[in-house]
Amino acid sequence: MENRFIGLNVIDEHISKDSALMNPPKIKSLISKAGLLRRLETKIILMIFGIIFIFIANLIFSHHQDESRMNLLREQRTQERAKIFENIIELQGQGLKDLAHDYSFWDDMVKFVKEPAIDWAENNIGTALTTFDIDAVWVYRPDMKLVYSTADSLAVRLQELPGKDETIRGLISRGYFAHYFCRTAAGLMEIYSAPIQPSFDSLRQALPSGYFFVGRFWGTNFLEKLSHLARGKVQIIMSEDNNLLAENSADSGNLIISVTDLNSLAGTTVAHAIFRSPSVEMDATESMSRNRLLMALISSMAVIVLILILLFRWIISPLKQLARSLSDNNPSLLNSLKIKNTEFGLLARLVTKFYEQHDELTREVAERTHSEKALRENEGYLQQLLDSICAGILVVDAENHKIVDANEQALKMIGATHDEIRGRECHGYLCPAEKGKCPITDLKQTVDNSERRLIRTDGSFVPILKSVIKVRRKDKEYLIESFLDIARMKEAEMALHDTATKMAALADEQKILLENARDFLYRHDANGVFFYVSPSVQSITGYTPEEWCKHYTRYLTDSPDNIQTIEYTEDTLKTGNIHPPYLVEIYHKNGNRINLEVNEQPVTENGKVIGIVGVARDVTDRILMQERLRKSEEKYRNLVDNISDGLIVCDFEEKIIYTNPAACKILGYGPEEFIGLNFVNLVVPSDRSQLLAENQKRKLGLESTYVISVQHKSGETRTLFMSGRPYAEERGGLIGTVGVFTDITEMRRADEERLRLKEELARAQRMESMGVLAGGVAHDLNNILGPLVAYPEMILHKLPDESPARKQVAMMGRAAREAADVIQDLLSLARRGRYEMKPTNINDVIEEYLNSPSFVELCRHNPGVEIAKDLNREIYPISGSAPHLLKVIMNLIVNAFDAMPDGGRLSISTIQSYQEELQSGFKEIVKGKYVAVHVKDTGMGIDEKDLKKIFEPYYSKKKMGASGSGLGLSVVYGIVKDHKGYYDVISEVGRGTEFILYFPAIEAAVIHDSQNLADLTGTETILIIDDMPEQCETASQIIGSLGYHTVAVEGGREAVAFLKSASADLVIIDMLMEKDFDGLETYRKIREINPTQRAIIASGYSVTDRVLQMQAMGAGAFIKKPYTRDQIGRAIREELNRTPKFAPVP
Repeated sequence: MENRFIGLNVIDEHISKDSALMNPPKIKSLISKAGLLRRLETKIILMIFGIIFIFIANLIFSHHQDESRMNLLREQRTQERAKIFENIIELQGQGLKDLAHDYSFWDDMVKFVKEPAIDWAENNIGTALTTFDIDAVWVYRPDMKLVYSTADSLAVRLQELPGKDETIRGLISRGYFAHYFCRTAAGLMEIYSAPIQPSFDSLRQALPSGYFFVGRFWGTNFLEKLSHLARGKVQIIMSEDNNLLAENSADSGNLIISVTDLNSLAGTTVAHAIFRSPSVEMDATESMSRNRLLMALISSMAVIVLILILLFRWIISPLKQLARSLSDNNPSLLNSLKIKNTEFGLLARLVTKFYEQHDELTREVAERTHSEKALRENEGYLQQLLDSICAGILVVDAENHKIVDANEQALKMIGATHDEIRGRECHGYLCPAEKGKCPITDLKQTVDNSERRLIRTDGSFVPILKSVIKVRRKDKEYLIESFLDIARMKEAEMALHDTATKMAALADEQKILLENARDFLYRHDANGVFFYVSPSVQSITGYTPEEWCKHYTRYLTDSPDNIQTIEYTEDTLKTGNIHPPYLVEIYHKNGNRINLEVNEQPVTENGKVIGIVGVARDVTDRILMQERLRKSEEKYRNLVDNISDGLIVCDFEEKIIYTNPAACKILGYGPEEFIGLNFVNLVVPSDRSQLLAENQKRKLGLESTYVISVQHKSGETRTLFMSGRPYAEERGGLIGTVGVFTDITEMRRADEERLRLKEELARAQRMESMGVLAGGVAHDLNNILGPLVAYPEMILHKLPDESPARKQVAMMGRAAREAADVIQDLLSLARRGRYEMKPTNINDVIEEYLNSPSFVELCRHNPGVEIAKDLNREIYPISGSAPHLLKVIMNLIVNAFDAMPDGGRLSISTIQSYQEELQSGFKEIVKGKYVAVHVKDTGMGIDEKDLKKIFEPYYSKKKMGASGSGLGLSVVYGIVKDHKGYYDVISEVGRGTEFILYFPAIEAAVIHDSQNLADLTGTETILIIDDMPEQCETASQIIGSLGYHTVAVEGGREAVAFLKSASADLVIIDMLMEKDFDGLETYRKIREINPTQRAIIASGYSVTDRVLQMQAMGAGAFIKKPYTRDQIGRAIREELNRTPKFAPVP
């Protein structure tokens, strides 16, 4: 207690100060405050660190200087070695350069290009491989046709110059001479080239008669040779291996590394030659620097160790001796130090004197401390005595009636703190007497155990029993007022009277209550035997109170729950522990089982349990209701957990608070991770506004159904049919949403697939209708165009070169051929029959069109279009018809040019890959290897709504009459489908369009038709069979102009009759003649007459099944009408020269 009564708070401050001063830790603190030890140690440490810092700075500076000299030396040696390596490469390539220059500047070489002679080439060119240490030689004409090539075993696969077309075009643009590098399948090759020119052209300015190329592989042997000459190691790294280049060109110790770029003809880097060589000079320099650094380090460490030893001996050891003496309070530890005539000896003698003064002062302080302790103990005893009594005590100044002090009980009864009451007049608390009328000082009354009222600070009154005595201290009079709180005693007196009047009535009420209550009371002794049970037990259990006065286990059933009853009861009887209410199952007197809820308390006497009192309530009906509720909940929970539809419950913030297993399965989440997610975050962004709008409906108590898309855990988008209704709490307030949803993703996909198939079926039907129309007129149109195609060619053959009619006849023939091409497009669109399929390299088809005059003319009219070609030379062939594939490529490229009227970039590429799906993903594809053709432009692009119609005949967004027949993409569609292929169209308006065609790859060698018949004439007899006289006349004149003897008959029956009496070396049969006697029937009858009769087939239709049957029987080539003089002449000559294989006539 802070406040002390008068005369009890005397403390000698002087003694306290002396005690504090004489405390040994204080002495050490004074010495510490003097800073003697701390300052010395700090200075020593700073001095040591300063020395170490100076040495380290010197070492770092020296090392930095050495590194600078090493870097400068390395840079100089790297430049020198790089120059040497470049000179070695140039010297090694001088032989290739001289060979290319000398052999191309040779009249015999000019003659060889014009008139190739293999023997001369082998003797003069082939021997150069060994002589000049080269690997390959190529000789080309100016038109890029290979004249001769030879190579050693390493380059045997390089029959053609790598990148032939691009190389020769580059030579022409760079003045013919070139030195470059290129990559081949066998490795990196260095190539020198020169134009072949006659020897009289000393300035080499004439147009080349051809081009001469020599090449050498930079293989292992050549690199070892370069390494030996350069006295180092040479390594080749391809240009795309940037990481490998960085690793190998990085500084590596004292190796000198230089990198030389090996460039292609276009100036781009093909590979890098990395040259490494060791440097003895740099190794020696680095060793000297390292030894110098080591010596400096050892010297500095020796100086530092010496300084530390001296510091320890002269300073640190005496300081530790002083510190240990002060720490252990042991002056004897200074005996050896205080005899020395040093600063530390003087300090030790001063500390010894401090110890002597300390001991003397300690004795004086101990005596004063003992007196102070006795005084404090007495004061504490009195204070505890005043605070422990239950009466309030106030000390009041008798002169001015102001309160001087109060004990804790008085402060508590008044409701104030010590500071609040001190100095206040007592009339405001102990009695309401006016000033000047104090019963003790003014009225001279005696107050002893008088009832008074105590006024609290809150204004309330407390009845008290008060006594007052006067005391005098130091010539001053005080009033000691003591008082007791008698409020409870007053209340007890009132309550005692009321209790006496109520006891009689209470006894009667208790009897009625116990007899009619739903509960019954009981009590049993320490042995567990009931000795009191309330009368209501009979209405609950059927037993009378007297029948219940047995052991508490008498009526328990065999329920396992009753084991807890026995454990609780026995524990309470033994320890007095109170257990929570529990259930007991007993037998009713009628034999049924009933459940009681029991609440028990131990009865104790002198700290010992003498029995138990308890209350039991019948809860059988409640237990049965809870069981029925549990089964009902379990039934509905099983129903929710086993339905196939998902169910979630969300609050109005869309936080998921419940979900069933179906919802987790549909969206891919586990129950633990699903609950707590915000459903808005699962909905795709485009549908979130719809979800929030539906949420507002739930807040209004509305139900609704809607379709929404959400993100599966895997990232897949799923479509849900959602049914939502408000979710209410038990009191009826709306707190969220209950959503039941069905995954309709597959249903949606099926609907979309049905719609797509329906559209494709409609498109196919339109194409079929167009095909029927085209097929119906194509044959007749081709027969009509036959003379128009053939006669202009014959007329031009007969007209002199200076005839002015030649131009008009040529225009007429060109127009007729273009009309025939349109009809051919109609036939391709109709897809009548099958094509002549054979292994075909699609790259050859693309190259054929890109080298055609029509493509050159197309480029001339569109100079702003840049062409980029990237054809994979490693692709497999496909089974296809080259002429039809050529038409596909042509139509796609023409369309690309039309889409870029202001110029752009056209990219054509091929690639081979294993396809499982199309790039667009819209259609299914048979999994397997495919050769893909990409035709991409940067034109205006195709709108999405037009993409589905671009393959329909005559559907076009071009201006009327701008270009084409309107059948281009329809023909592409038909031909691709006939080749069992697929297509992709990727387009964006304003960005361009890319067509991707997929053709099944076959693992077979491509068959090239290399036959070149220069002479199409002959003298054999040709029988022409056609049901149209005009066709017979036209064919007779065309074939007759080639020297053949021709006979023409109108129809198959006339042909059979003719051959019964005559013979023909070859028959040309039209497929469509009389309805019951077409070309196949005619050929069957002719074979019966002459089993080895040669024949070719002509028709205005494409190849059909009946054409294939004729060819299976032995007939030769199929030629479409209208045909040109060259086409029919080539077909006749090939059939007469081949050895046919005839099959039996079916």
